[in-house]
Amino acid sequence: MTLPASITTNLFSDFKNSSMGPFPAIFQVVQDTDNSVSQAIGSTNPQKVAQSFQVSTAGDLTSIEIYAKKLNSPTDSILITLCADNAGEPGTVLGTGTPIPVATFVGTAFKYARSVFFVPPALATSTTYWIVAERSGSLDATNNFQWNNATGNPYANGKLRTYNGSAWSDVSSGNGDGRFKVNVRTSGRYQPAVDKTNNKIRMYKSTDNGNTWSEQDSANAPSISTTSNLKSVSAVPIDNLIQLFHSTATGFSRPQFNTTTDTWGSATTVTSTLSTNVSGAAPILGGQRTGFSSSLIVAYNGATETVMGSARRRVKVKRFITAWNSDPGYDIIGSPNTPDTTLPGTAVDYDVRAVIMDGNGVFHVFWTQSDDSNVHHRQYNTDDTFSTANLLGSTPATTSNSAAYSIGGPANYYRSDEWYMAIPITTSGAIVVSKVKASLSATASNWTNTTVIASGAESTNSNPAVLIADNEQGGRLFLIFTKTDGKMYITHDSGSDTWVAEQEIHPGTKTVAGLSAGMLVDVLGTAYLDTSPTPDELRYDETTVFF
Repeated sequence: MTLPASITTNLFSDFKNSSMGPFPAIFQVVQDTDNSVSQAIGSTNPQKVAQSFQVSTAGDLTSIEIYAKKLNSPTDSILITLCADNAGEPGTVLGTGTPIPVATFVGTAFKYARSVFFVPPALATSTTYWIVAERSGSLDATNNFQWNNATGNPYANGKLRTYNGSAWSDVSSGNGDGRFKVNVRTSGRYQPAVDKTNNKIRMYKSTDNGNTWSEQDSANAPSISTTSNLKSVSAVPIDNLIQLFHSTATGFSRPQFNTTTDTWGSATTVTSTLSTNVSGAAPILGGQRTGFSSSLIVAYNGATETVMGSARRRVKVKRFITAWNSDPGYDIIGSPNTPDTTLPGTAVDYDVRAVIMDGNGVFHVFWTQSDDSNVHHRQYNTDDTFSTANLLGSTPATTSNSAAYSIGGPANYYRSDEWYMAIPITTSGAIVVSKVKASLSATASNWTNTTVIASGAESTNSNPAVLIADNEQGGRLFLIFTKTDGKMYITHDSGSDTWVAEQEIHPGTKTVAGLSAGMLVDVLGTAYLDTSPTPDELRYDETTVFF
């Protein structure tokens, strides 16, 4: 299966960045009216708050966001469940989301906080469901959480109710609906691509399991630079928005695509000098967190700086505050717990290799340095401080600091009630998966390194591997990778760190020169650049998660 020839023939080879989809289609149900009133979650009365809703498009529930804040000093979490309707009030529990910790609420302002459903309940049209919010700790009339809501009846397909410990009741007259977002994954797929001839970012959509694709909103496709080394693009989906980041002559730009409306939004441009001529090191990689003090964050190769008489590359982190350009951008190496605007005077080149946002809202950056063969890591915390830079493992994971593609795409996943991270690393032809519990990642010794592929990994013509978590089918971690034979393979860890024998994906003649992958409903979708035909083609394959 291929995307249309008109785009595959123009595909730019920087698809080797492993954060380019495919992405699932997300339909969003929203009630976003604010009348400056709220209901308590976890007080003595009310104890619980519930909002009913319906969907117009059937699909699987992936996450729920409520517009909430903390009141005074609670220390626990908000728990979100999805319930069936029982004669106008919450009934049978259909699914449980991840807890929303108190650390989500920095300051006292209301904000959207997200709970993810890793076993997504199926939602049917014209059916009433309930969002139920309660707290994990003891009831407290002074220290609790507040769910912002609207007066009147702005949302026609639902209403807000509270629970006093024995019965559900409608909220006081006129306070009709909570502020919420329900994100529903449908059967569609999206794939961004770079049109190198017309210098555009294109968004393609499939509604038939990837058999055919059509471009969406082509008239508003974002423009990119005509300079070849400025055509790097990374992408990350957050609910119904696909955020894209691409370099420009004067910095970088962040257009976004809305999968509810299938339209491009306006782009935000950022002034910040990038170094864009480093082989294999993507000049910019972006991420987003919701419900925290900073939502959009990027890591990028900054301009070279003169250190000890030599020009040296630097890795920077920049965040959205009130505007991108209001943030100076911080060096990834600096004093512990302090975002630094200047780098220590070490005569070393730093090249960003991968980033990931963990389930706790912490932004992680991985890079290599010209003075050693280690994989370096530092996390940017929810309070806008850096943890101390560290390596991966008591015996640190190593890789080539000069190979074009030495580190693959990392994964963030939920297993046994804990968030984890894992990243694939090539070393002398092997692929090592470095794994850690996300809450313990700031300490090098907490990382474990497992050799999954003993030899033959590609690190010259393609990014070596992508990790994808299958949280819905038992918590397995899948590794999709390329070898020097130009072909593509898959293995998984059985959900228990026991890696099974590899299998070739879509056997046949192909030469992979760039791959990216994502979990789509009940399959793994893989997009890859196949350079065996002339001209090159961007291909799409699906692999069942029951492999």
